Amino acid sequence: MEFGLFGTFSVWRDGRRLTDREIGARKARMLLKLLVVERGRPVTIDRAVDALWGDAPPERAEENVATVVSRLRAALGADVVAGGRGGYQLTPTAAVDVDRVVSLLDEADARLVCGEAPLARAAVDQALAFVARGDLLCDEADTPWADEARRDMERLAQSR
Repeated sequence: MEFGLFGTFSVWRDGRRLTDREIGARKARMLLKLLVVERGRPVTIDRAVDALWGDAPPERAEENVATVVSRLRAALGADVVAGGRGGYQLTPTAAVDVDRVVSLLDEADARLVCGEAPLARAAVDQALAFVARGDLLCDEADTPWADEARRDMERLAQSR
């Protein structure tokens, strides 16, 4: 399973991009985006509720989150989302384009140190191909958690 955060959110399985319909309803896609952004770190139920419903959560919000996760697991596979009552997280086997960009930039730095400028340039070009897809989570405008992810990416870019 591969996830793209640059440009419009994308999910790839076996070399094929899944449609929004295959992934699930808007709430399922939004929770999946949050899990991908937080990959490797658990997303608490409270954070998921806030991301999905903001100031107007449903009466049984925890159960609603569990239902959304259940639908994601049914759509993507039971092994894609781990966790339960304490929170959820994306399993570490998933590939994310942001991580690939960081890896490519690290490779470029290492190649430059070794005097391999053409190979460094090739790694940078590959990284730029991901970034050229568009702004991070461009389909999640005005959501605080997506804004935070964009700021994190901006800080990473400035540190390079």
